[in-house]
Amino acid sequence: KALLQRAANHHLETVHVDLNDLETFLQQEIQDPDPLMLESLQVPKVQLQQSIEFMLADIEENALRYMKYFYEACDAALPERDANFNPQSSALARDAVHQWRERQLAQQSGGQPAAAASIPVRLKNNFDVRFKPRDAAKVLKMRELSASKVGALVKLDCVVARASQVKPKVEVVTYHCEVCGAEIFQSVESERYTPPKECPSQRCRDNKQAGKLRHNIR
Repeated sequence: KALLQRAANHHLETVHVDLNDLETFLQQEIQDPDPLMLESLQVPKVQLQQSIEFMLADIEENALRYMKYFYEACDAALPERDANFNPQSSALARDAVHQWRERQLAQQSGGQPAAAASIPVRLKNNFDVRFKPRDAAKVLKMRELSASKVGALVKLDCVVARASQVKPKVEVVTYHCEVCGAEIFQSVESERYTPPKECPSQRCRDNKQAGKLRHNIR
């Protein structure tokens, strides 16, 4: 919670999840699973224990996918800003844009505030989530990397001789409909994506129009 509070106050740009701490937590859960989790999932205790037992390996083998789940969990548990909020950050401008988007979506959906949930969490927050490998994780050499390691969390034993500039990777694409004025979001989870050809908003569907989408670059 302390890390999330610092992220909410814009003093922390990356929330690191230490897999050593997660391993300790999972071992405790295997011995004594949370009763509330058993009740909510409605699965046998043995089945839950088996799932918890393989969870750490699943995270290490599918780190890219699990980072999305942990990011959503951090967003759900993110506390409100307190007196230690950093006024020098870009949070105030981001808040103004977020409130404008919520008003736009509410108008497009007929005044339903639940439409704000369609805004991707990546556009609401100013932090990233990254995994810190376990101390006991196997250290690999560069020649041991193969296609099976794509998306996995690895530790490398190597010497960095040269580094290039960081290439930005698109995560959320925003489109603007030229007909109804709706703002459409497309989450990108791979190297390639196919832009939508027509506006999927309710207003364009009601008017039986194929609104042309314009890509927003900000």
